[in-house]
Order: sequence, then structure tokens, then C-alpha cells
Amino acid sequence: MHLDLATLEPIHVGPTNCFVIDTGDGLLLIDTGINADQFWHTLVDGLHARGYQPKDVRWVLLTHAHNDHCGLASRMKDASGAQVLIHQQEVQFLRQGGMHARVNRELYVQLFLQHGTPHELVDWFLRANDAGWARDWRTEPRIFDPAPDYRVRTELIGEVEPPADRADRWEGAPMEPDTVFGDGELLAFGDVQLQALHTPGHTPGHCSFYHEASQVMFTGDHVLRRITPNPGLFFIDNDINNRTRSVPDFMRSLARLRAFTTRRVFGAHEGAMDDLQAALDRLMNHHEDRAAAALRAVQDARDTTFLVMPFLFPNLRRNGLFAAMGETLGHLDLLEDRAQVAAGEADGLIRYQPV
Repeated sequence: MHLDLATLEPIHVGPTNCFVIDTGDGLLLIDTGINADQFWHTLVDGLHARGYQPKDVRWVLLTHAHNDHCGLASRMKDASGAQVLIHQQEVQFLRQGGMHARVNRELYVQLFLQHGTPHELVDWFLRANDAGWARDWRTEPRIFDPAPDYRVRTELIGEVEPPADRADRWEGAPMEPDTVFGDGELLAFGDVQLQALHTPGHTPGHCSFYHEASQVMFTGDHVLRRITPNPGLFFIDNDINNRTRSVPDFMRSLARLRAFTTRRVFGAHEGAMDDLQAALDRLMNHHEDRAAAALRAVQDARDTTFLVMPFLFPNLRRNGLFAAMGETLGHLDLLEDRAQVAAGEADGLIRYQPV
């Protein structure tokens, strides 16, 4: 079953898929959807259409703690008594109800200012975020002039009016899991066993799940059929000095999945995939291309994350600023790990130089 979020999310990712497995000893639900009445009713209707009820759900297994995946876990637990399971490195974010970016808003602002984002641009983004995004992200203004200058369009920065067709917002549902697990553990649900594969990058504790007997893998937001998942930027223990290095993590996680033989792959958005290796090639090549673009920018004396960003996202719109900054920083992390660039502080900013 899936929950249709396509017309409601400010960034179009399509439906969120929630997978129901009859284990012979109750239902296993993988991911839940957003914490909102309309999606709860969709989830319950989907169960009814398959001859089940919420009380039949015995386990809720979460790929990660983003609100569109974990939002209804607490409500399902209340309705069924189900156990909620999540990877041990994702517990912090489940306690925040999948709303990490909102909880750590000031840390993101501080970090992005350190990496060269103009203060007035951050303020413009935050005021627009508070006012609410339009349903269609394409109505948001572009941040940069065309190449090669990529000048910030400061003439656009000013008052922000709430859009007439504002997208709805949903709060997360903070909760404690019943069970946490680690990488490689075999999780038993009735007659079904799934191997937990820690695949960080999109979030620090993101997991994929492999059913060896059928050679089926559930990849959450790690591998999708068409979309390129955004490597997320997170603060561990809400500490600005302990942030994730998402793109290197993501690339290692993609490479790890090459060892698994799969007949079908189910991502948390879009449809199923038959060829995992081709999907991995697509994603890894995409990020290699972006890393190469980031290196060219640094070689061209673009020495902050913000100045590198338009080389990766030349058509960036306002509502994508924080995601794009996080991913650009991740690609610079990747280049730093490969000893292709070096980072240092100068004039109060983190600056990069080619090695």
C-alpha cells in the first residue's frame, strides 16, 4: 500500500510506500506515513482493503525517522499495541518526531553562515519557510543568475507573503522505540526474517532490509527508482561540532549493497526495481559527477560551500537552499576524504583549497 503525498508535499517526492507483510503471526508494517488524520485514514483503508485491521499489526519497522516514514508509528502503536523497531543511531531523531531540521534550526543557520551563506539570504529563506511554501515548488524564485557568474539575486530578497496555495504542514510525533537493533542483525517477525543493513547517508541510522529467501530488499529512501535521495546533514546529540558527513557515508552504503543478490527492490517512494546494480550505478555516477563539479569550482577559486553550491545546483530555488547547502557540504567532505581539497578557517569562514 502507499500514502499519496504527491500533491501535498512542498518538494515533490511522490507517494510514500508502506509495506504490509503477513508473517503468519501478525502483520509487519514497514514505515507508516505522515502524522496526520488524512494519512491515518488512508493507511487504515489500505489495511481494510486487504482484509486486515490496525489491531492485526504486531510490529512497525522503520527505515528511518523522517516524518513521512515514522509519523504514524505512535498512533499505530496506540491502536494495536505493536512494537516499534528502529536502528540504534536513529533513536535521537525518532525522539524528535522526525523533525530534526526544525529542532536544530539555529545550528543549521550557524553552520551555513560559517560556510559562506549570506546572512540576508538565510533570513529570506527562514521567513519564507515560516510563511509556508507553495504547493508547487516551481513557483519559488531562483537564487542565482545564470552561469558563469552565479550572482545572488539580491533584488528578490525582501518581504515574504504567505502563498495563496500554501502546502499543509504536519508535526511529528516524538516517541521512544520498543526495540533498537544494529547493523547485520536478523530480525524475526513470525515466519519472516529480515536482515537489517545499516545504510547511512540520507539519515545517520537509515536501514535497508533484506529477505534472503525471496531475494527481496526494502531500501527505504536509500535507493529509489528515479529520484536521487538527498544525503541529509544531521547533528549528533544536537552538537554543531558533531555533524554527519553524509555523502561519504552515502557512497559507502551504496557500494555495500553490491554484494547482495536481489530479484526485486522496493523503495519507500515510486515503484519497485528489478535491477539493483543499475540503480546503484546511476546513483554513484550522479554523485561522482557532482563531486567533479565541486572540485572544478574549488579549482576555480570558489572557496566556500556557498560559492561551490551553484556549480552543483545552478537552477536552485529558494525552498531548496538548506538541502542544497547540506549536499554541497557533503560533496566537499567527500573530496576532503579523498585528499583532493583541504579545509581551513580564514576570516571567520570555512574555506577550501585544492590539494
